[in-house]
Amino acid sequence: QWQRETFGHEMVFVWLGIILLVFVAVILLRDDIALLTNGRAHATGTVFDHRQSTEDGSPTFTARVRFTSADGAVVEFDDNMLKSSPEPAAGTIVRVIYDPSHPQRARIPRPALRAAIYIFLFGTLSLLIAKLAGLIGG
Repeated sequence: QWQRETFGHEMVFVWLGIILLVFVAVILLRDDIALLTNGRAHATGTVFDHRQSTEDGSPTFTARVRFTSADGAVVEFDDNMLKSSPEPAAGTIVRVIYDPSHPQRARIPRPALRAAIYIFLFGTLSLLIAKLAGLIGG
């Protein structure tokens, strides 16, 4: 009976993990699929400022980037990479990718980081599904 109860609780956590990973995958894929289907535009941007916030007493910084889209509009966005210091420095030129129909969702491309996130996400999801199917574990 104890093993059956433990197994039941374990499966709850497996299901919660699967739901969470699928949710995160949908959020990540939404932007990446939009870039692939709508076409991706490239631009050169400039870091013009940093937004600072404080979490648990430790400051974090987000670079603010400005670029001109293909239609001539000036677009500003906050980089999604949090850092412990204001990097890259204001005035730094950066490469920008964006969906022409939603330039405000632009980002600084980091293909190696994006690939690592997807590998981790889908690898963990595969392990949880294998556990659910009884292919691994007890």
